[in-house]
Amino acid sequence: MKKRRKSKISETTRNAFLVLLVVGLIVIFFKLDFIRGGKTLFNRTRLSTIRFSGDLQKEDYSKKETDRLLKYIKRYKSFIKSITVDSRVQDSYKKMKDSSPVTFELHMALTDGGTISTPTKRTTRQRLVHEIIQKIGKDIRVYKEMIKDGDTPKSLLNTS
Repeated sequence: MKKRRKSKISETTRNAFLVLLVVGLIVIFFKLDFIRGGKTLFNRTRLSTIRFSGDLQKEDYSKKETDRLLKYIKRYKSFIKSITVDSRVQDSYKKMKDSSPVTFELHMALTDGGTISTPTKRTTRQRLVHEIIQKIGKDIRVYKEMIKDGDTPKSLLNTS
């Protein structure tokens, strides 16, 4: 009788432990959430230097466009820590086309601790990436010139 009682207690304890283990694994699985809204977490390291905010998110840019931006930013890898592209569609009710008007701002964090911000600039969706690249290049050149002239700016708002 005693032996049977002991085995029943150990069996109940073992079953309770297994149930807790399974519940714990399920909770961990859903907390990790490997796919969030169709986006994988493993793809984020590639775009760590550039972030998109506003109406146009990363998914709204083609792979060719993001590759072009990343390739250009890579030129200034030792200078640029991160860039945030804040873009707004002018008429959010219309369907997005190449000719749709878009405004954008750039906010750059530099490796020396400085920041560069741009005022809002208008363009079309088709020319957006081209305009972003031009603005990055222009702002970096101005910032480098200021450093070359002996200035040590911590922030720059380039309006040209």
